[in-house]
Amino acid sequence: ANNLREPVKLTKRTVEAAKVPATGETIVWDSHVPLFGLRVYSTGRRNFIYQYRTPDTRRSRRMILGVYPTITTEQARALAVTAAARLAEGRDPQGDDVDAVQRRTLAEVFPEYLAERRGKIAPRTLIEYQRVWEKLLAPTFGKLRVTAVDEATVARWHAERRATPIAANRAVDLVSSFSVWAARRGYRAKHTNPCEGVERYDEVKRGRSLSVEEYQRLGVAFQLAGTEGIRPALKLRKQTTNATKQKHRPKTAHLPRKSNPVILDALRFLTLAGWREQEALTLRWDAVDLDRGVAVLTDTKSGRSERPLGTPALDILRAQSRVEGNPFVFVGERAGQHIAEVKYTWASLKQAAKLEETAPFRLHDLRHSFTTVARDEMGLGDHVIARLVGHTLSGQTSRYGEVRDATVRTAANAIATTIDRYLTGADAKVMPR
Repeated sequence: ANNLREPVKLTKRTVEAAKVPATGETIVWDSHVPLFGLRVYSTGRRNFIYQYRTPDTRRSRRMILGVYPTITTEQARALAVTAAARLAEGRDPQGDDVDAVQRRTLAEVFPEYLAERRGKIAPRTLIEYQRVWEKLLAPTFGKLRVTAVDEATVARWHAERRATPIAANRAVDLVSSFSVWAARRGYRAKHTNPCEGVERYDEVKRGRSLSVEEYQRLGVAFQLAGTEGIRPALKLRKQTTNATKQKHRPKTAHLPRKSNPVILDALRFLTLAGWREQEALTLRWDAVDLDRGVAVLTDTKSGRSERPLGTPALDILRAQSRVEGNPFVFVGERAGQHIAEVKYTWASLKQAAKLEETAPFRLHDLRHSFTTVARDEMGLGDHVIARLVGHTLSGQTSRYGEVRDATVRTAANAIATTIDRYLTGADAKVMPR
């Protein structure tokens, strides 16, 4: 290495101004903290280092403090001062007690992070974190030391996944959360989050809300599906180009057919309640209080949630048959199980109602439509809507004051009644008192 003889005070300005050598590396030493320096490579990479002699063998060692700009000059200088203090006590700054922690890889430490998050986040979110780690992150980051994960590594990994931008963004967010946790546990230096400078992909806003006319068409589709029947969705019909198999295809495969009434009720309930799909499908009788008009969900994305329901939604629950030995409201075909799949019926309903003639419409968009009716047509505030659909509000204001139960129940009834009238063709809306 070509070491510059005259030390200078390492600052953001001097670090960025340090010349990149044509080959090899150059070291710029700090004038304020002895043995603290900046190593500049011919590739442009800049590492903060601390060079010292071990107390016992007097062997020269060089300690990498971090990569600029993942770590700032001030943070690196603080780490150098800490290393100097350990050296003054007669301990090796990179001794066995330090190495035992800093040698650990992400594959060894990440399970600890997930275990500590258990109970603090929803179980399904924890499962999703585990999936992202195993499928996306572990193959690249698993063998790396926690201290070796820097901004360049994360940015390079992120750039290679532009084909799946949303998944790549969520994975980087998870690495960011893990890095903050790892710093608090001593696995890496504080304020060295390698994801802060990684530019996320732009995400196209997904989802839309139903218009009154679309609600009316969906209501007609619900009615037909339970009486005369509707055609199976074209994109979900089994297709074959084999002439031999084609001739054995049932001649009635394209004809209208009645839908499972329990699945139709579950989809109507989603339309009138604004819940997430699995919250409705896994609803149990012991979570429902029909007299009070509420359901208490203990396992949702945002934790425990008490959901007031409007009269049309409650009527759907009252109409369900209780099956002995089955705790679920929307009973499936298998004994003791709830409905497991609604996508085929939903796809046929969308086709019959022509909901995707202009833009895609997902099942989750029924939830968006519910909140749109609440906000845009009834002028309800975020605190009321959050109680209705199980959202968690952030910010200081959300910690003060409560929304009265009567207010939320009235709002739930007004929204559900309005949507029910849209579905039945009466487009009048009900205003909450």
